[in-house]
Amino acid sequence: MSKSFLFYKICSLLWIGLFFITSYIIVGKYYVGTPQLLPKIWIDHAIPFTAWTFWIYTSYYYFLVLGCLLMPDKKSFQRLRNAFFAILFFHIGLFCICPTYIILPNIIGNDWSSALGRWIQSMDETTKCFPSLHVSVTFLVSFSVSYYFKKLLLPMNIWALAIAISTLTTGQHYFYDVVSGFTVALVAFVTFYYIIPKYWENPHE
Repeated sequence: MSKSFLFYKICSLLWIGLFFITSYIIVGKYYVGTPQLLPKIWIDHAIPFTAWTFWIYTSYYYFLVLGCLLMPDKKSFQRLRNAFFAILFFHIGLFCICPTYIILPNIIGNDWSSALGRWIQSMDETTKCFPSLHVSVTFLVSFSVSYYFKKLLLPMNIWALAIAISTLTTGQHYFYDVVSGFTVALVAFVTFYYIIPKYWENPHE
């Protein structure tokens, strides 16, 4: 990897991250209508709250940065970026016109994991639940890295699955948030990595 390409990726990650955080905060405060409470289903009741999994939940940010830095060339990086923005804008639109919320667990522990959980709850608005953006972006990055590096398919997808499960064990999402988030990631991946290259991209570029 050339130094110029690494610099390009780092600069891109900085402005993408800034845009992501800003838009995520704004959409949590400004939306249309009254947020609707999402009901739990049996699997949500069956999954126990586990405070230490907040560390897996927050590994999401390292996962995204690592995935982006692993992109082998500018075209692959731009493809991932475009798919990411498609997912982001889809979620933002849905969060704005169909806001939903859940009842977060009351974290009473005094350990580091519980403190981390309380901090995450204090920083995150609860009106951005369905589908899970956390899960959508995680699996998009996992699929993208696996597409270019077959040897990383298993570790990346295991890590992505652990992050997805952590959204349930931390009480940040319900089961159908996770399933729908995965579905959004799958649709975006197929669209940007198979459909668009086949029908719209110049194969000689």
